[in-house]
Amino acid sequence: MENKEKMDNDEAIESLENEKTEQITVTKDEPKKQLPLGALIGIIAGAVAVIVAVILIIVFTGGNGDEGEGCIGHVDADDDYLCDKCGEYFDDGDEVEIPAVDKINVTFTVKLDDGTPLSGVKFILTRGDKTIELISGMNGIIFAGIEEGAYHVTYDHDTLPEYCWGETYGVKIEKNTSSVDIIVVDNRPDGSAEKPYTTSEEKMTIEIAPGEKLYYSCHGTSLRYVTIKASDLVVTYDGTTYTAENGVITVGVSSVDVNTPIVFSIKNTSDHTIVADMEIFAPLGSSENPIELTESDAVVEVPAEKTVYYVYKANKDGILVVTTPTIGGEILITRNIVRVTDGVEEILSTITAECRDSSAGYVYVREGDEIKFGVSYVAPENDDKVDAQDSDGGNDSSVNSVEFSVSLYAATESEPAPVTVDNLYIRLDAGASVVFSAEEGKTVTVESENAIAVSYNGADVQIGEGFVISGETEFKITNSLEQLAIFTVKLN
Repeated sequence: MENKEKMDNDEAIESLENEKTEQITVTKDEPKKQLPLGALIGIIAGAVAVIVAVILIIVFTGGNGDEGEGCIGHVDADDDYLCDKCGEYFDDGDEVEIPAVDKINVTFTVKLDDGTPLSGVKFILTRGDKTIELISGMNGIIFAGIEEGAYHVTYDHDTLPEYCWGETYGVKIEKNTSSVDIIVVDNRPDGSAEKPYTTSEEKMTIEIAPGEKLYYSCHGTSLRYVTIKASDLVVTYDGTTYTAENGVITVGVSSVDVNTPIVFSIKNTSDHTIVADMEIFAPLGSSENPIELTESDAVVEVPAEKTVYYVYKANKDGILVVTTPTIGGEILITRNIVRVTDGVEEILSTITAECRDSSAGYVYVREGDEIKFGVSYVAPENDDKVDAQDSDGGNDSSVNSVEFSVSLYAATESEPAPVTVDNLYIRLDAGASVVFSAEEGKTVTVESENAIAVSYNGADVQIGEGFVISGETEFKITNSLEQLAIFTVKLN
């Protein structure tokens, strides 16, 4: 039966093939049949439609045939092991499920160390890379959902009252935590011994009730004088009580270091409220209250182991030269380069130089600079000089006279600054030029690690190259940098 069916199939196939052959057989004598024009147009249009359809499928599926049909980058976000875009089998591993973290409802209360609540205080909780910013509301309270763990606490100091700082530096949130106190230390002055009122360098008005004692503080290592114009007040400082003389109380105060405050008390011994002026000032000649130098020369009476300060205001740019003929006299020259922004003075750099009896001090200055001189005396070995006379006619070796002179040269070709020392070490401002003069016959060598320019007699001179002063005595140094330049002028 199977053989018969196979034979029938073979015969049917052979018959179909013969039939197809007969249909396409064309005799040489007969011309080839042409398809109608409408049929050709239909065939071409169909082919174009198929091509367009394929292109659209590729475009809309985003595929190029590498992954599925028209799919680039299989994605299985729902973990059903089928590509979410093309439906083919795809397994990129199960998505990691991040468990939800329960938060603990906590009531934070910001308050001073005496229990007074503070509103409007911003504090920050930090744990790893997580930060939580909170601001206390009415009665210092704020509610927040916080994850369990230990947190570091910092503060926005602009939101804290003056003289106050946060004392709570860390909190630990646990499952049973319901409330947390954020403590702020109140160090606002109240006139007590623990929180004295602060004073200023200017005159201030104080008011003290009958029998009341108030404490005040100031800072500074050098001597200061507290003066109060009142007869019924007493001042206690360092265990000693001071009363008024001719209606004025004067007390000298000082501190061992700048970080240790000077504290004194004022008490009203009368039966009525006293309002008085109090002034704290540094004595004339101290670093805080230097003597203004208006002349080019000065003679200073210097107590032993003390320094007397002067201030000099430059009236032009140039080189300031300070000299002293006093054996043992020493003068420290200080120039501050300052910048004033919105009325606030900022010291950008401090330049110093020294003057002794054997060497002059040189400093480059700008017009308007206030130069400070610290005058002191160091007794030389085997000093045979006669001691200064005190007011009673006796000898008083605790005070010595130091003489010094100040000269300001424009340091230009018409007014060069003379070099009178063998080694002149100086700092020159950015963009500045100075002209020096030296004794004829001297060999001048300028040394510097900065790229400054040196010229003599119209010719450039290399750094470290010596030249002999002959004929023209002036030489010029220019700092074209945008920063201070340091150089040394050596004479041989």
